[in-house]
Amino acid sequence: MKLPRRYYCSETQSGDPKRISKAAVPEPPPAGLCCMSGCQNCVWLQYAEELSAYFQDGGKAAEVALDAIDDENLKAFLKMELRMKQ
Repeated sequence: MKLPRRYYCSETQSGDPKRISKAAVPEPPPAGLCCMSGCQNCVWLQYAEELSAYFQDGGKAAEVALDAIDDENLKAFLKMELRMKQ
């Protein structure tokens, strides 16, 4: 799975995460760090929580930032986890 070294996401004053003025977001975990065994403290879950804490918008911009992940199953899982924590 290739993830960008750094990508950008932002949101407008109206809170729309699709339109953005650039703001650096936390970097994803390095490839190969996840063991894919479904750990309770998975590095990807920690990353999703970091994104949510960084944006502080209820998870909307964090979900947009997760779109950079190539693995569709992982992306859907992380988005579901973010929604459950709201």
